[in-house]
Amino acid sequence: MRNAFAAGHRRVAIAGTDVPDLDARVAAHALASLETHQAVFGPADDGGFYLLALSALPDGLFQDIEWSTASVLGDTVAAAQRHGLSVAPLDTLPTLLDVDTTEDLRRWCAAQQAAAAQQQEGGGGDELLTVALRLLADAPPAPS
Repeated sequence: MRNAFAAGHRRVAIAGTDVPDLDARVAAHALASLETHQAVFGPADDGGFYLLALSALPDGLFQDIEWSTASVLGDTVAAAQRHGLSVAPLDTLPTLLDVDTTEDLRRWCAAQQAAAAQQQEGGGGDELLTVALRLLADAPPAPS
């Protein structure tokens, strides 16, 4: 992010690569929200965040964050506020599932199947969902 700001960009966003429901509309909304706020978070359902858009990057923003915990989002929002950033409301972007584990992938597939069943009875499937289901068929069972 620092390099992007140093290159003269006024708005910079980073996003996780493990969020299959993250699309261009969500990213565009995050960047547009920087017109009224300096920080926009895309909350993940596990307490982290899948996207962060900034119009400024204060030194030390990410220091003392305990990563890979359920408090990452709250801790990072608090750090942004301590550094003087105006943070958009956390419901600005949808809460999305990031796929960190096989169980997360199972949950994502189940949600996709339920949504597809609601939209159409027995129609064609989503290619990403089809691939994910194949991967799950070969995955070892989740530990009990």
